[in-house]
Amino acid sequence: YKSQVPVVNAKITFVTATRQFTTYSLKDGTFSFEIPTQLIDNDNVIRASYGQIVEDQDQNNYADWGSKDFILSKAKLSTTIKIIANSEVMMLGGISVISKEKRIPIVLSDGIEIKYRDFAKAREGKKSSCSLENKDYNYFEPAAAIAIYGQKAKWGLYILNDKK
Repeated sequence: YKSQVPVVNAKITFVTATRQFTTYSLKDGTFSFEIPTQLIDNDNVIRASYGQIVEDQDQNNYADWGSKDFILSKAKLSTTIKIIANSEVMMLGGISVISKEKRIPIVLSDGIEIKYRDFAKAREGKKSSCSLENKDYNYFEPAAAIAIYGQKAKWGLYILNDKK
């Protein structure tokens, strides 16, 4: 982001395995949360999302800007945090790694583990015991997934929540 102008209305989410707290950045780019202390851990995940920002005369177009996860210690949460938005780069092609170990992410629906296979079927619109009706879901890469749910989520984590 070339000018480092504050981002207005960036969606900032504090994520736990069972709850998410969301706020939006103000005109000066600042934001704050009130999080119950029992939910603050040694590793905490804050997700900054720019995709919902509406372009206006004072803002750049953030349509190609996705989300970025930050893993913050308990001590770091009580300090001022500067988050710099960077646009996403999409690449076609790549390298694939073949492993005998199944790399299956954990799926949590309202804090309860469900089978990834059922979630995958539901995403494809196939009959499944997992219903995505009135649900939003977010995916977390392994580092953030482990911070949220522990080593069990070393291959990633999907969190399903009721739409608000």
